[in-house]
Amino acid sequence: MEINKKIGEQIREVRKKYNISMVQLAEDLEISQPRLSRIENGEQEIPISLIQKFCQRSVALHKKI
Repeated sequence: MEINKKIGEQIREVRKKYNISMVQLAEDLEISQPRLSRIENGEQEIPISLIQKFCQRSVALHKKI
């Protein structure tokens, strides 16, 4: 499986697990919703800096539970 597709699937899975809309996550990551959609679908590479932001956001969500 292509790495971009796998990362995108993981992002979508976490987003849905925490009931976060694509619009909200895009705002949190400071990217557009269409860009997030392309990332989740494996159509666009995701920079390491964006993966880092996503991980920090995920950890913060997990701590709230």
